[in-house]
Amino acid sequence: MKKMIYRTVIAMLLFSLIPGLSIGRNLTISEILRSPNKYINEEVVLMGHLISFTQINATTGFFMLKDDLSNEIKVISADANNELVQLYQRYKVTGIISIQNRSVILTAYKGKIELVGPICSISVNSISFGEAKKGDTVISSFSISNLGNEPLLIKQLESSNSAFLIETHIDTVKPKGTEIVQLSFIPETNGQVVGTLSIEHNAAGSPVSIPLEGTGKSIDFYLYGLIGGIIIIGILIVILIITRRMPKSTYKSRIPSSDIHNSGTQRPSSQPPHYAQQAPPAQQAPPSKQYQAPQQQNQPPVDSFKTIVLTHAEPKTVKFIPGFLEIINGDDRGKQFRIAGFPTSSGGIVTIGREEVIGERAFAHIQLKEKTVSRKQAELTFSDNKLYIKNLSETNYTRVDGAELKPGQITELKSDSIIRMGELEFRYKTDNTINR
Repeated sequence: MKKMIYRTVIAMLLFSLIPGLSIGRNLTISEILRSPNKYINEEVVLMGHLISFTQINATTGFFMLKDDLSNEIKVISADANNELVQLYQRYKVTGIISIQNRSVILTAYKGKIELVGPICSISVNSISFGEAKKGDTVISSFSISNLGNEPLLIKQLESSNSAFLIETHIDTVKPKGTEIVQLSFIPETNGQVVGTLSIEHNAAGSPVSIPLEGTGKSIDFYLYGLIGGIIIIGILIVILIITRRMPKSTYKSRIPSSDIHNSGTQRPSSQPPHYAQQAPPAQQAPPSKQYQAPQQQNQPPVDSFKTIVLTHAEPKTVKFIPGFLEIINGDDRGKQFRIAGFPTSSGGIVTIGREEVIGERAFAHIQLKEKTVSRKQAELTFSDNKLYIKNLSETNYTRVDGAELKPGQITELKSDSIIRMGELEFRYKTDNTINR
């Protein structure tokens, strides 16, 4: 019976101590400020942004914690790592409520000021590309890191100047992760070129503006002219030396036998001597006509295009891929052209992109001058009487009939399929649908 009484008394004592020993409740600053006496000596958890810090001694200081409704409460912290706290970031603070000098105080436990949300850290404050000749490309890169404990969402990554192109697009940076962004500088004018890279994200400090700078340099025509002149003069001097060393041609005369006596003396004659004449050169046969493939209908000459470059010096053994590509926007709108594929075991292949291809594959490449197109944009393959397209770009995805193709993704082209690459659009038309 006595044991039962002791157990009851101990249970009542513990029950009376529960408010002081209970795990911190998640409350708002507004709730605390409305009834501070209700929460005195109670452990609570508050969320908000730390907006200021005042150092009291070597290890102690106080913050101001502000919620989304602009309510503020003073937080005293004895944590030696106060200098690691990032102001204006969102934190979760656990501590005990008290009232000092009529002010509501939250005394935080050591290590109980915990960061909430992403933190964006960018490796550069500005980017300089240096000098580049007009048309050349200079690549630079920087990193975006997330020091927080929630995903960092990149809402916008944009350049204010078309001379600075974003080669790598990112959407998310994982907590404690890092992503690399590549930029290219392609000067269009001479002199200094400036721009701004804007980064908008879901962390504090958004948006971020990074100054961009580069210098466009034209070709030094004077230097190249001087070098070319020296080369030409050197060639002329060599030709002159060789010509002066060549023996002069001698013309020998002969007297016909009818003008010579048997005695061997020459008979005078009023006729001038007959000089030997060189035999007339053999009449050359007319050059044989070389076979020239007839120009395909609706295939305009190369120089009639402004946004694409085509090479028509294809081998005679290569066949054109059935159908045409028609440009449906820009300066070349309405123009059509055929394409010839480079023969492989997988079929005839045609590459498409901003880069220039030289060599045996040049005839099977469509070079696009539009800067919104990647250097390696897409690849066409003609196999089993079907035409397929594969997206090669990892930044500017190729679209077919509005559907986006991921890197390496392949789809079949049908008649009147619309292909979009950057700002350019093409329509694939089979031979039966060509405008005659």
